[in-house]
Amino acid sequence: MTIVHAYIAVAISSGLSFLGCTFIISVYYKYKQLQGPAYKLISILSIIDIFRCFVFLIPTYGGAGDSPLCICQAIAITIFTLASILWTSVISIFLYITVVKKKIYEKQIPLALGICILISLLASFIPLINDDFDEYAISMGWCWIKNKDLKFFILYFPLWIVVILNTTIYMILIKHIRFESHLHPELHDLGLSVIRKLRMYPVLLIVSFLPAGILRSMQFFGASTSENFLIVAGAFACLNGFFNAIVYGCTQNVRFALTGRNVINSKESLLSNSSKGISFG
Repeated sequence: MTIVHAYIAVAISSGLSFLGCTFIISVYYKYKQLQGPAYKLISILSIIDIFRCFVFLIPTYGGAGDSPLCICQAIAITIFTLASILWTSVISIFLYITVVKKKIYEKQIPLALGICILISLLASFIPLINDDFDEYAISMGWCWIKNKDLKFFILYFPLWIVVILNTTIYMILIKHIRFESHLHPELHDLGLSVIRKLRMYPVLLIVSFLPAGILRSMQFFGASTSENFLIVAGAFACLNGFFNAIVYGCTQNVRFALTGRNVINSKESLLSNSSKGISFG
C-alpha cells in the first residue's frame, strides 16, 4: 500500500508542477513583450519540467523492474531531472553575463541547451555501460536507478555542485546590484526588490531536493531510512517545476503583461543590458 501512496504523492506534486509550467509557457507565447532571451530561458526550464512531470505520472509501481516501460521511465527521469538542474545554472550564468558583464547572450542559448541535454543523456546511460538492465528497478512509486552509489554520482553530486555555483553567482549579483543602487539612489527600492528575488533562486533548488538529498546521502553511507521519508522526498522533488513557476514566472513583468501595463520601465533597464532582459520584479 505504501507504494500506491508514494505514487499518489508524486502524481499530485507533478500535477501542480505541470500547471505552473503550463502557465509560464502560455504567458511566454501569448505576450510578445515577454519573448526576450530571459523569459526564453525560463520557458525552456518549464518545458523540461513538463516532460519530467509526464514521466513521473507513468504508473509503473505495479510492474516488473526489468520491463521496457520501467527502464524507459528510469532513463527519462534521469534525463529531465538532471537537465532541469543544469538549466538553472545556465540561467544564473546568463544572468551574470547580462547584469555584470553587460553582454548579450541570446545566440548562446541553443548551444547551452544542447550541452545540458547531451550531459543528461550521457548520464542516463551510465547504468547501461555493462548492458545490465538490472541497474534499474522500481523505487517505491516509480522506476529509477537501483544502485545507491550511481544515484548519488549521477544526480545528487551534480545537484550540490549546481547549488554551490548558483549561490556563488547570486551572491556576486547581489553585491553588484547593491553597488549599482549606491551609484543610482533612485534605484534603491528596485535594488532591494531584486536582492530579495535573487536570494530565492538558490533556495529553490535546496527546498526541492534537500529531503531527497538527505535521503540519498543517508542511503549512500548505509543509514536506515523510513518509507514515509522517501515519499516526502519524492513529492518535494516533483514540486520543483511548481517552485520554478512561482519564483521565475510570478514576477512583476508577468503581472504587468497580464494587466496590460508596460513590462519594462527605464529604471529596470539600468540593471539590465536589454529591455527584454531578466525580469527581477
